[in-house]
Amino acid sequence: GAVPYFENDIMLGMYYNNGAISLEPGSQVEYSLRPFANIFDIEDNFKKYNDTTSVIAEKMGITSLGLGIQPVSTYKNIKIIYYMQQKRN
Repeated sequence: GAVPYFENDIMLGMYYNNGAISLEPGSQVEYSLRPFANIFDIEDNFKKYNDTTSVIAEKMGITSLGLGIQPVSTYKNIKIIYYMQQKRN
């Protein structure tokens, strides 16, 4: 099972036996895995993650891409989550 982690009563992610899922300041979700013995185990774990998060996102009216890269914007162009922005000031 997953164990949520909080900062000042705000849930920012979850730890589980294969790694962690966290909400990043720019509103992106980071999926961090522990080391695996081979690439096939990583692929299987990543597919399960995408399947699960796609169902959750769909229920919320969000389209999940499952994988992303944003090579165009600089940090100045990315809106920071209000809570995390206040924390930096």
